[in-house]
Amino acid sequence: MTDNEGQGPNLGKNEMGEEAYPPPPSAYQVPPAGYSQPQFNQQYGQPTVLMEAKKKADLALVLSIVGLFFFSLILGFVSLYLVKQSEDMGGEAKGAKILGWIDVGIGVLSIVLTFFIFLLGISSY
Repeated sequence: MTDNEGQGPNLGKNEMGEEAYPPPPSAYQVPPAGYSQPQFNQQYGQPTVLMEAKKKADLALVLSIVGLFFFSLILGFVSLYLVKQSEDMGGEAKGAKILGWIDVGIGVLSIVLTFFIFLLGISSY
């Protein structure tokens, strides 16, 4: 009885018992010099802080554009609040901030004009 009995043929080995085939490539390959692997500190699927800041900035821009036509004062302040939150997270929302202040101005102006038109209507009686 030889010592290979019951173990099957020596597949992948040459006559000296060495590996005849190179090992398969690993799933992880070392990047070339000068490059590094990205570091992921968050779990898969969770948005990063900058993505959240961009969402708030985009929402502020949309609300400030809608505020040019409807509910100027309310949407202006809401968009300015979202801009502040976005900037605190490191985002940038200059357009939304400018349009938000324009919304606030339009809202205040419309309230003042409505008040004066109301006063002119009362005084004409």
